[in-house]
Amino acid sequence: MLTKTEYAELSAKATNETSFYSSISQILEDPSVQAIIQMGIDALPFIFLDLAVNKCGCHWQMAVISTILAANNLPLIEIPEEFRGVVKEMVRIYIEYGREYHYI
Repeated sequence: MLTKTEYAELSAKATNETSFYSSISQILEDPSVQAIIQMGIDALPFIFLDLAVNKCGCHWQMAVISTILAANNLPLIEIPEEFRGVVKEMVRIYIEYGREYHYI
């Protein structure tokens, strides 16, 4: 079972390591991001809470959430066209999803 400390360490590394990446594929290939993805569904509550509280590193967090949801055939997060690329709104939508599905 994933612990808060384990997640926090990987999250900090992922945020630092991916802050200069310009593409989602680069982000998803990062070793720390891959380690979080491998934790699967168990990581979702930590990621959603991290996103809701810190709102930092949000690109890797949103990419990882989407990857884990898709890999487990869970409902995906739909971003309306008018909000695509509007990070503040995208984060809000992700957080709402986390609350709706009881990850937060």
